[in-house]
Amino acid sequence: MTSKLRAFSNRKIARIAGGVYLGIIVGGLAGSMLIRGELVDLQNAQYTLTQLVQQEVLYRWGFFSDLVMVICDLVIAFLFYALFRKVHHGIAALATLFRLLQTGVLASNLVHLYQPLLLVQQPDVVPERVIFHLQVFEMGYLISGVFFAFNCLLMGYLVWKSSGFPKVLGILLALAGIGYGFNSLSHFVFPSAIEASSQFMFFTAIVGELGFCLYLLVVGSYGKSIAISE
Repeated sequence: MTSKLRAFSNRKIARIAGGVYLGIIVGGLAGSMLIRGELVDLQNAQYTLTQLVQQEVLYRWGFFSDLVMVICDLVIAFLFYALFRKVHHGIAALATLFRLLQTGVLASNLVHLYQPLLLVQQPDVVPERVIFHLQVFEMGYLISGVFFAFNCLLMGYLVWKSSGFPKVLGILLALAGIGYGFNSLSHFVFPSAIEASSQFMFFTAIVGELGFCLYLLVVGSYGKSIAISE
């Protein structure tokens, strides 16, 4: 009876984690690609300022989607710890720490994302000041990516060791971690590799994170159990 209750509890945690993870993916893509990708051009300050003035409501929705993503990141850190702590308590705790560090950087970085909304209210706003805060926001995002890279590597190990998940998911999550780390490193140290690293990060993140997210949802809803290695 105890093992059945534990399996039910793990399925429930997995299902919730999958839903929260889906919220992170949707919120992140909506804010960064669908909204800011249309409104923000870091190479064209005047265009960006004009877009923010004309489509302020849309930009605010982009900010909101990033805020939701950060909140979901905080929640999922503890859900994953609850799900994987019996695989390896120390590594699960370390993975949680790196995820919380990433979340802290993202949360504080939202100030720079909101700052342009304050600047556009000024009659003598300088377009370059708007761009400056958006550039700082992008750098903050990359810094958070360093912590997230370690989180993905550790999560990849935990998924690999757990008997409740296909080992390929652990490999894909680890590759996503390498992608995030490579992308951040290229921006800070090797600018010539930015384009290649961005493409590699996007591909590995979509395959690894989305695959893991969907597996959590499916197994959490219909699987027999999320078997946890003692």
